Amino acid sequence: GGEAGGDEEKDAPEENNEWVVVPKKKLTKAAIARAEAEKEAAKEPAAKADDAAGASADAAADEPEVPTIDLGKFLPVVIGKGGVTIKGIQEMTSARLKIKDKSTVCSFFGDADAVANAMEAVQSIIDAQQAQLDSIVEEIVEVGDKIPAVIGKKGANIKKIDELSGADLKVNKPENTITISGDAAQVARAKELIELYMAGGPPPDCREEVELGSERGRYIVLGEKGTTIRKIQEETGAKLTMERGKTFVVVEGDDEQVAAAVAQLDELLDVHAFTERVEANGHIAAIIGKQGVTIKGIREKTGAAVDLIGDMVKLTGTQEAVTAAKALVEKIIADEAAGPWAKLKPGEICEEMQLGDAVGMVIGRQGTMIRTIKDDSGADLDISREGSGEGSSLCRVFGKPECVEKAKAAIAEILERHTQMKERRAKYEKEQAAKKAAKEGEGEGEGEGSEDDEAE
Repeated sequence: GGEAGGDEEKDAPEENNEWVVVPKKKLTKAAIARAEAEKEAAKEPAAKADDAAGASADAAADEPEVPTIDLGKFLPVVIGKGGVTIKGIQEMTSARLKIKDKSTVCSFFGDADAVANAMEAVQSIIDAQQAQLDSIVEEIVEVGDKIPAVIGKKGANIKKIDELSGADLKVNKPENTITISGDAAQVARAKELIELYMAGGPPPDCREEVELGSERGRYIVLGEKGTTIRKIQEETGAKLTMERGKTFVVVEGDDEQVAAAVAQLDELLDVHAFTERVEANGHIAAIIGKQGVTIKGIREKTGAAVDLIGDMVKLTGTQEAVTAAKALVEKIIADEAAGPWAKLKPGEICEEMQLGDAVGMVIGRQGTMIRTIKDDSGADLDISREGSGEGSSLCRVFGKPECVEKAKAAIAEILERHTQMKERRAKYEKEQAAKKAAKEGEGEGEGEGSEDDEAE
């Protein structure tokens, strides 16, 4: 048993540390034949391709070389807008011109004369363009803080300089410079125009003065913070100038710009010329208000002009503004005619007091007393002269009941003081009159005694 085990260990294979070689499988005759057929089939296209390449080379050698011109940077000029230039050359010479995509090389086809003529035409265009490039002058102009004036609104001025001079202009805002490119004459003209605009601009083609009629007309054309006049200038391209104290606006620009601006001004002034008049019926003071507060409020709320002519209120503006202002004026007049009751709020009352000749004391110096009563009581006071008698005044006190009572008490106290003052004055005057009469009586008595003595 032990020996058998020993033999098994001896015969056991060693570790597989070597590559195992697999013998090639022998091809069958059919497989060999198929492989040879495939090789022969692959040789045929290659041979045909070689033959074709040889034939093409022979043909190319036999064909004449196609004339070409490299157009380079002048390609767009030779083609022309919409191809009009190159088509014109073809029609004129009967040659055919071809330019491949993404190429600047132009090929010429046709008979010898046609090709020669076409090439000459193309070359003349290139030569002319090159001569123009050779004559180009470039100059940089420093404009400083005048660059907005040179550019103009929406670039209007710089465009005009470009059109009038024919030069190419490039603006460098950070450095406040303008680069001018063109021939010598174009550059000189452009520089001249730039300097004119730096100095305020060239003289306008057209100038007109539009009469505004009044200071209000100035306000209408200017608009709030100048918005209206700027809008007209932007829309028409015209320049509008108004001098302080003048009632007309100067319009400058070319004929078309001036005509458009004048038309807008006329329409604007016409729209704001709607007028109505309202009878104040003696209530002008109420329409004006304290220190002009009421009339100023009407103007600001409606945008209408409010002018006072005698007992008449003249309203001017747009129809909408005048209608709104008229409603406010008529309400003031109606409230004044109705008296303070028209001003009463819910829960308020109105009571009357006759001030007589104490009205001055109730009002006080420069209105100080009546303001004190209003501030202390919270009531409102309205004093009006009534009756034909001198010193006859009616005071209406209105507000909350407790406020009215407090104001009445303050007024009553003033009236009482006034009565006491009158009584003291009357008493004093009576005493003075008695003294004077007594003195005069004594004098007369002395006079009579002297006369008796003289008679004796």
